[in-house]
Amino acid sequence: MAVTQSTPRVAYTLSGSAESRTVVFVNGIGGAQAAFSLQVRAFMSDHQVLTYDHRGMGGSEIVD
Repeated sequence: MAVTQSTPRVAYTLSGSAESRTVVFVNGIGGAQAAFSLQVRAFMSDHQVLTYDHRGMGGSEIVD
């Protein structure tokens, strides 16, 4: 899992081939990217998949 360089740091994961079309999975507030593990596995064979944690959730920094 990577984090952005901006503040607050937002955790994200890119899976699959960078040459493929990108699919972004976005949770509702309070969700974490781990909720999409099955979808990521299904799509990453022929897409690049981006998931992330909203600010203050999962691996992302808390916003004051």
